[in-house]
Amino acid sequence: MIYRAINGLIRHAIEADLITNDDIFVVRNQLMDILKLTDWNDKEPLTGNIEELLEPLIDYAVKAGIIEDTSVQRDLFDTRVMGVFTPMPREVNATFQREYSASPSAATE
Repeated sequence: MIYRAINGLIRHAIEADLITNDDIFVVRNQLMDILKLTDWNDKEPLTGNIEELLEPLIDYAVKAGIIEDTSVQRDLFDTRVMGVFTPMPREVNATFQREYSASPSAATE
């Protein structure tokens, strides 16, 4: 189930333009590290919204002893997982500046 959840989250991130196909292996390896997985088993991705895709990862982290089963630890863990998909501030700023120079209103939207 954990491999299906990881694949589902990666697919969701691609569809949401958070990452590209070029990023798949790096993102997958980062998620495997966070979840302390040492082997990969390619499975059909889960589908669902972001919360439905994160839940199995968080539950796995609790069962594997990676985090404690508290709301604070669960929140911090899903933030850590989603950080894998978040661009660095310099990338956000560069994209904004590029779009702002073409159209300030489009950049702020």
